[in-house]
Amino acid sequence: MRSGHVSDEDDPARIVRSFVDALPSGSYLATASSARPDARGRKARRAAQALSLR
Repeated sequence: MRSGHVSDEDDPARIVRSFVDALPSGSYLATASSARPDARGRKARRAAQALSLR
């Protein structure tokens, strides 16, 4: 993983899950992306979908 950039090979869902799991119950995790939505990888989309379901 490069600083500030997460590729599909970095397993973005695992990275996001580690942040969410560290938060106290009832907390929110805010993220931002400078990538165009069509430029995001499949795993990044799945991570974003998983967050929206929580």
